[in-house]
Amino acid sequence: MTLNVPPLGRPVRDWRSFSGKTTTDAALVQMLRTEKLGGAFWLPVCHGKRQFDHLVSGSGDWEQTRKIVQAILEKHSGQTICVLMPEGEGLPIFRHENVVFSRPCEPHDLLERCTAVWGSEPDDLTLLGVVYGRPVKLLNRQDTFESFSTGQAMDWLAEGVEWTSPFTGRQVDFVTMVDIVSDAKRAWLQKRSLAVCVGMAWWKRRRIRQFFEGSGLPVVFRSRSFAAVLSAERRGRGIAVWVSRVPRGLFSLAAAANIPVARVEDGFLRSIGLGSDLLPPSSIVLDQRGIYFDPSCCSDLECLLTSTEFTEALRVRAAALIKVLVERNISKYGASPPIGFYRDVPAGKRILLVPGQVGDDLSIRLGCSEIADNLSLLKVVRQRNPGAYIIFRPHPDVDAGHRKGHVPDDVVLLYADEIQRGGSMTALIACVDEVHTMTSLAGFEALLRKRSVVTYGQPFYAGWGLTEDMAPLIARRGRQLSLEDLVAATLILYPCYLDPVTLLPCGPEILIERLSQAELWKPSLVTRLRRVQGRLHKHVAHLVSSSARKSK
Repeated sequence: MTLNVPPLGRPVRDWRSFSGKTTTDAALVQMLRTEKLGGAFWLPVCHGKRQFDHLVSGSGDWEQTRKIVQAILEKHSGQTICVLMPEGEGLPIFRHENVVFSRPCEPHDLLERCTAVWGSEPDDLTLLGVVYGRPVKLLNRQDTFESFSTGQAMDWLAEGVEWTSPFTGRQVDFVTMVDIVSDAKRAWLQKRSLAVCVGMAWWKRRRIRQFFEGSGLPVVFRSRSFAAVLSAERRGRGIAVWVSRVPRGLFSLAAAANIPVARVEDGFLRSIGLGSDLLPPSSIVLDQRGIYFDPSCCSDLECLLTSTEFTEALRVRAAALIKVLVERNISKYGASPPIGFYRDVPAGKRILLVPGQVGDDLSIRLGCSEIADNLSLLKVVRQRNPGAYIIFRPHPDVDAGHRKGHVPDDVVLLYADEIQRGGSMTALIACVDEVHTMTSLAGFEALLRKRSVVTYGQPFYAGWGLTEDMAPLIARRGRQLSLEDLVAATLILYPCYLDPVTLLPCGPEILIERLSQAELWKPSLVTRLRRVQGRLHKHVAHLVSSSARKSK
């Protein structure tokens, strides 16, 4: 298996021009090592667990490589050598009992099993050797060896190489490039074991296939459980299933065949427009343990929140992400104008927002108990806050006529002071003091905007010391997190993002930039027809509801 990786860096200065005396960014070096970034990380591990004294980065010039091997044999008699030959090069005819030649393989595992690294220039292997703290020697044109230090390597990578973003074509700094590689590897790790997709609506399949490109075998789509498990067995990979469209018997059949199943759902930054309008997502989550909105078991997101050691660099990145999301009024369904839309409120009243949810939404069915519908939520919020000004915001899918959960306006106004339909959710959140919700993502978006959040269900963002929780606490949770920790796990580490322009895996920052490009999100004919269908459905539902009330 290979990945098509575009060239990202171009050397512009010789590494020898760097003294290496500047202070090395220890956190960045640790990140490269901990996440095993750099080199062909997608290749298989080679030579089992065998230890080597010396690791040689072979070049296309066999004579250069031979000189390095010969020098090691002379200086370190009896010690073992592994020579990693470049892609496309045959293994040379060279026999020695202490020398092993290898085809390209995953470099990080080898570096953990060697004590020294040799080469003729800075390349993936010698640079990673420095990252792993191994002594690195490079053969120069005078056939002598020069030491390549950590300081030299990091300074050269930061200032001696021009890095180009594969998404924009613009130059970026080395730290940004490390984040790009980190995001790409994380996405690859999440997808590499999956090759069969189940429960994917026809209008999502092209995008889902794009998500999985480069992760190994091309994915196949199946509708039935037996066919999915059979295909997974034949391909030696796992199954990805859309969490709301699981065919009967899938989990039991897959468990019996020892086939892993990952649950798939939209990510938290999705697209411009609704999924119910048949607009494919540009972010998804692939959860191997559960799913983020089901509190009955520990999802991958909950594991990240409970166990991740959030570094300062990750928190800084999360803080920058929060700033952009708030300043640009970005939510799950894109950017919107920063304008509030509620009427004049009597002075001194707290303004509470109650976001409506889809009646049969899985997050309500799985994450709520006593308060599990919009009307019950409105009643309890009014009961607990008799003097507050309450704004109810119907869910857009319900208001569009696509989903269940409608509450007639006259009933809503028995408990709320205002129904707010126009404008964006993020702009509305900016105008209120508190958000009261069952499990809505609006609660998470309110936290980003420093608003108080009261939960009546068990959403993924509850139980970490950031919200006031009315539902029973989940024993697994309780770790006190900062907002930056929550955002780092939820928006950076957990989802998979796809750049809709290059179709490369990306981080949230790239997708945010794409959300501002309106030409990328023009509705298709199918989307327009779906919207007409929704309006007709809503009109019919209104007529039926009005007729029923009149008959009473």
